Amino acid sequence: NSSSIKYLIISVEIVFKLNPLVIFMQTIGLNAILLPDETVKQASIEMSQKLSLKYDVLFTLDGIRYHPHITIYQALYPERNYRIIVDGLREVASSKKQVGVNMREIVYYPFSRYSARGFVHWNCESNQDLLELQKRVLDVANPLREGLIPEGLLKMEKRKLVDSEVQSINTTGSLPYPFHITITRLRDSRISGWSIPRKKMSFTTNKLYLGRLGDHGTVVEILKEFPFRVD
Repeated sequence: NSSSIKYLIISVEIVFKLNPLVIFMQTIGLNAILLPDETVKQASIEMSQKLSLKYDVLFTLDGIRYHPHITIYQALYPERNYRIIVDGLREVASSKKQVGVNMREIVYYPFSRYSARGFVHWNCESNQDLLELQKRVLDVANPLREGLIPEGLLKMEKRKLVDSEVQSINTTGSLPYPFHITITRLRDSRISGWSIPRKKMSFTTNKLYLGRLGDHGTVVEILKEFPFRVD
């Protein structure tokens, strides 16, 4: 009917103003990631499941629909660039040795943290290997998004973001979080007065992975794996 057509036209106009390139191309959200070993994976899933029993959450890690992971770089790309991204990440991984990861504090972002409200992150120590890998991945993948920025980031109120977040969105199409495993996200980020004890664990990984990006930064499918160099 006429009201439905009018609504559709208005919706398209809104999306076009936010990100006009999306209207004319097929896009895909991708995440270059590290996967934890089995021990850290299960610890992440157990924490996520415990929180889901106590709070109303937006997702629960299970290793099937929602995969525990450490993001190296996530972005929105033209789908036509998928094969180039895969080839580029394979080349990056082939020149990189295994990476050691040390899991540390667990952080909850309350309502006052606009860009991360409700997220529960299990942070890991930043180290030279992670930073170097991230730089290499960014050098390869960032140009291939061709300026695309996910709609959710475009809709954020810039006045509520800090300068580094605005700059990161504009230059990389992504927010600048510390390295972490996302445990879950609470629907009501006004909840306060609780904490999760620091959980120190470590693992070593010898592969980079490419995942399909879901809502709230989740990885909903493992698409490719790229072994690191073996000396």
